Amino acid sequence: MLIFCPQGKVIPFKKVFYEGHNKNKKKEYRASKYVCLECPMRTSCLKKSQEKRISIPITENNTKETILG
Repeated sequence: MLIFCPQGKVIPFKKVFYEGHNKNKKKEYRASKYVCLECPMRTSCLKKSQEKRISIPITENNTKETILG
């Protein structure tokens, strides 16, 4: 699965984790803060964060989709 930021850059896969008390399994995709540093959409895209992070629940339905951030 490929995840893209609003500027069209690929956000790489980082890890699989279990979220909080409900233990839902998710994949985390995270862009480097150095990639986001010069982005013209930085303030609107990242809010208070330094890097773009997207967490996707792992289900059978989303294993072959492309998701736009």
